[in-house]
Amino acid sequence: MFRLSLLLRRALAVLVNEPATLEDVRRIAKRDAVLIPYVVDTSFFFVDADKLRNDFVLVPGNNGRDEELVCALAATGVRIIRVTFDPAVREYYTSTGPNRELVGVHFAVSYSDLRDLYQRAAIVWLPLKLRNHPAGQTAVLEALACGTPVLMSRGRIAELFSTYPGVHLCDTDSVQAIREQIIRFTNICSNDRSTMYKIHQYVKARHSPELVTAHVRTLLHEVVNDLR
Repeated sequence: MFRLSLLLRRALAVLVNEPATLEDVRRIAKRDAVLIPYVVDTSFFFVDADKLRNDFVLVPGNNGRDEELVCALAATGVRIIRVTFDPAVREYYTSTGPNRELVGVHFAVSYSDLRDLYQRAAIVWLPLKLRNHPAGQTAVLEALACGTPVLMSRGRIAELFSTYPGVHLCDTDSVQAIREQIIRFTNICSNDRSTMYKIHQYVKARHSPELVTAHVRTLLHEVVNDLR
């Protein structure tokens, strides 16, 4: 903690992506940081009007997901595709045992294939295990950029996106309640092009590479001017 505090105090500027980290910097280093939006490539992740939504729930990501809850939902008959780069997660679903073939696992897919899954999924579900763990932000933004609704567990990152169109927060670990929420939120957006484009445009206006680059460029100019 001492080394981290020292580095934070000596840095010309400290960039953070969310308010909780902003407060952490203030607490640890007794200085302010600059809030920079998360970035997502909104040119690559987009709404494809030629693709229809399918009946599967997409669970992307490599850490902090509640795999037992995923299996429990799949056991009710919900079709789930799990996308991961983590061999341990793949092993969890493909080794011999009760979870084998319960969930469809796509391992180490290309970004093009990942985009296709986002564009075809009925909904993206992020069952996060730890409320204070900063996980899921990349998957949220990629999904929304593709116009796909997101259901995620409440927590540090969920609160950051709670007001975004297409984002729905989940307060329960009840499998039946989650199943009902997925069905309800899927019906809101399923194949509704106007809603999909609205979600995409909202994300693009806040997290596109061009916008984030402009933020950083302005900050660097300010830092340089302060040193003169």
